Amino acid sequence: MKKIILFFILCLSFYNSYSQEIDSIIYILPDKVEIKLNERIESMNLPDSYEVAFSLERTDSLYFRIGVKNYPKNSITFSNIKRFCIVNDKTIPIISFDYDYIFGTPYPNKIGKFGKREGEVLRRTVIFEGYEIIFDRLGNIHRELYGVQVPK
Repeated sequence: MKKIILFFILCLSFYNSYSQEIDSIIYILPDKVEIKLNERIESMNLPDSYEVAFSLERTDSLYFRIGVKNYPKNSITFSNIKRFCIVNDKTIPIISFDYDYIFGTPYPNKIGKFGKREGEVLRRTVIFEGYEIIFDRLGNIHRELYGVQVPK
């Protein structure tokens, strides 16, 4: 009986890791961008109690912006995140996209009434205080930003 339970638990753990891999979307950035991000992450010298995460947005039809931020491991639940970016040998969670701030609300219980939501739904903006890199589809780095940045 113990062998059957152990076998069941083993099968369940393989299934969970396999299904998470299938459900996830992995982003592969251009080499120049990945190298810059890797340099930045390594220079942060984070203790084991911190984790790096990215925000990703399209600034216009030509450029993308990726922000690097560190968080205490217990401050954000990374277990439900399904989008990741590969940097060197690390899988970095992407925790926000530009449309999260455009269309998302921090209060999902206060969404107003159908046909009358505008002006009722609280939107949010983010003042990003970390490192950002702006690049094009080909990986040409247009600009690097450090410090507090107010989104446009």
